[in-house]
Amino acid sequence: DKFQYFLLDDNLKETAKGQFSFAGYTKEISIWNFLASDKGDLYIISEEFDKSYKYPVVYEYLAASSSANIIPVIIADPDLRVLNYITSVDKAGELIVAGYSQQKKAFNVNDIPAVGSWYFNSSKPQEIKTFKFDSPVPALTARNIVYNGDTFFLVGEQYSAEKEPSTGSALQRLSMEDNYTYQHNDIVVTGFTNDGTRKFDVTVSRKWPAHNTDNEFMIASGVINNKLAVIFNDQYGKYIEDKYHRYDKVPVAVTIHNDGLMDAPVHFEKELDVKVSSYT
Repeated sequence: DKFQYFLLDDNLKETAKGQFSFAGYTKEISIWNFLASDKGDLYIISEEFDKSYKYPVVYEYLAASSSANIIPVIIADPDLRVLNYITSVDKAGELIVAGYSQQKKAFNVNDIPAVGSWYFNSSKPQEIKTFKFDSPVPALTARNIVYNGDTFFLVGEQYSAEKEPSTGSALQRLSMEDNYTYQHNDIVVTGFTNDGTRKFDVTVSRKWPAHNTDNEFMIASGVINNKLAVIFNDQYGKYIEDKYHRYDKVPVAVTIHNDGLMDAPVHFEKELDVKVSSYT
């Protein structure tokens, strides 16, 4: 019914406090994520369902106006639905939600193809921009938003997690842990201008299966030398001629400029001076 907040400075001294609510709103709010800007604007991210499709809902409190707003983030195109997304606050303190869209059709739990990307900025709550891919990309999942001057990057990967069927008696299955098969495939980077116009899509080739644990195949991303850097484990044999270690892992960094130009991958086999290595 009510949210209470406290704002603290770098020394953890209280600078402001207050409370807010959404008058007349009686539904329970499930908090999936929470972000705050340096201005004290607060963003609670929840989710709602439209039949089999889910979409984010932003519960926003603006410090300057003391206004509390509820913003359903729904793609206007009747043929498109939200596939997945990620959230971030930009330097201006505005909430950015960006991700991938799917074609509206019968519900499918398998590797649903992404047909494009989409973008939402809390400063323009009625506007959700959508962009189509040249061809659908199966199982594309949003991983990160990275800001770099006049450009921000949406970083995603083709990712799937499939639970393996349980075997044995019912009693045995109760005591067994679930097993999963994971697939980490191509990395996809979309560049946007700060006003949400798409500039480019870049694909980085990769393919890794995993069983039960897959943390070592998650990608890292950030800004290095004024370029987006994407860091991941890749197959040793793609970079070094060695038939005995072809399928070992080697850490690789790919850097992408703000205009979409991608530099040649840099691998770290020489620096590590060992055949079997990985990054985390």
